[in-house]
Amino acid sequence: MARTAGEFDSWYAERTGSPVADELVRRVLRLPSDLQSTSLLGGAGLDEVVTALDLQGERVLVNLACGRGGYGLEIARRRGCRVVGIDFSEVAIEQARRRARELRLASGCRRDCGRWIWAGSCRGPGSWMSR
Repeated sequence: MARTAGEFDSWYAERTGSPVADELVRRVLRLPSDLQSTSLLGGAGLDEVVTALDLQGERVLVNLACGRGGYGLEIARRRGCRVVGIDFSEVAIEQARRRARELRLASGCRRDCGRWIWAGSCRGPGSWMSR
């Protein structure tokens, strides 16, 4: 059964009122103390992804189904790269934008909901992405 954007909006809105759930996820997965995860990738796996991607400077990470932006924003914070988050939940996108501002990453982050966007980097060609 396919989920609707509205169902995801409701789920993300409920997560805002559940800081205990976020804390439990961080502890169990051994994630950074301020990362907002909605996935099951643990801290060691995240470290591996950061190393493997080797994104720096003007490189761009495209984070499909970004949700609240937890992992993409963490990678941008660690590596100094830019991130483009794509999700069809307006609520999740707004939460990701707010988090990017809190982390002072907003100038290097772009989050879009249901629109065609272009993402690229200074070192390579761009590519067209859609949700």
